[in-house]
Amino acid sequence: MKLDKIPTYWKWILVIFIAGAIYFTSNGTRTYWQRRKIHQELQIKLNEMKNKNKSLETEIALLKHDPSALDYIARQKLGMMQPGEIEYRFVIDNPSAQEKKQ
Repeated sequence: MKLDKIPTYWKWILVIFIAGAIYFTSNGTRTYWQRRKIHQELQIKLNEMKNKNKSLETEIALLKHDPSALDYIARQKLGMMQPGEIEYRFVIDNPSAQEKKQ
């Protein structure tokens, strides 16, 4: 059977079928979709990191220019006090412990 005797539309169907088989059975297609998913996940992480960087830059600028912000960080997060200050701590009993005493 010669190719000249096959109708043209069958030739195109055969070409499309072979191209589709190569495309869908190749490893490239699967890795494309996997890489696309990874790319989307990395884009989300990148946007989160950019937002975090902006907030950290704002905090750095605040700490550089606002002494009260630096004082707040030193007192609340680091537990520091200024010279001459006295720290008072109050102990609150557990209510269940008071009930046991009675």
